[in-house]
Amino acid sequence: MLLLQLYLDFGQYKSSVDKALTINIKTSEIQLEIDGVTQNFERFRLYSNRWFLILQLRQTGRSENLMLLSDRFQTMADYLLFRHQIKKMNQNLNVD
Repeated sequence: MLLLQLYLDFGQYKSSVDKALTINIKTSEIQLEIDGVTQNFERFRLYSNRWFLILQLRQTGRSENLMLLSDRFQTMADYLLFRHQIKKMNQNLNVD
């Protein structure tokens, strides 16, 4: 099932949809903007390996699955900073 989801997400990754992802470490909230429509998510699951991150965003009645690759960021440094921050945010949520 996860492989099917990855395949579907990769197809969406290739599409020309504008997406912006913003994380707020203080509130542990993730904001996702797709083609000008903003959604806020307070719960998420993070799966990572050395090549990409899979981010499952969940909120009552809606969910989004994102596969985050380094080439979708402006620079490798931006990707690595985002990766570090989201992992730290994930650890803080799991500690509480």
